Amino acid sequence: MEKFYYAVIQKSETSPFYTVEIPDIEGYTQGVSMEEAIEMAEDVVAAILEVSDNKNTKASDFETINKKYGGEGIHIMKIAVRPDLMYEWSDKVKKNISFSSRTLDEIDSFAKKMKMNRSAFIDYAAHEVINKYKSKQVSA
Repeated sequence: MEKFYYAVIQKSETSPFYTVEIPDIEGYTQGVSMEEAIEMAEDVVAAILEVSDNKNTKASDFETINKKYGGEGIHIMKIAVRPDLMYEWSDKVKKNISFSSRTLDEIDSFAKKMKMNRSAFIDYAAHEVINKYKSKQVSA
């Protein structure tokens, strides 16, 4: 299931920029076009979630965001939480690990499909397994 947060995007009246606010995680950014504003928002979401204590912040639903921030000239858009960008913001520790060549080929294949490098994919996959295990432990 894709995790996302809503962004509130508005064309600035005083500059050539689109301003972006991600209310649920107190993120702000801007871009010179709507496309750049969305790209910057994805990066801000990843950075905030990776380097802060906001990792477990629940996203508000559309109605809540729209009621509080909606209006003329306001665009409310889903901004995906991208594990590949979160990886870019995380602290890295280099360690040697070994895989069978078949497993490494599969890792590389899936990493490519997900537009990640090998290390980012392994980091992402490990977190997925750990989080599934933790959620089973909590519900047990």
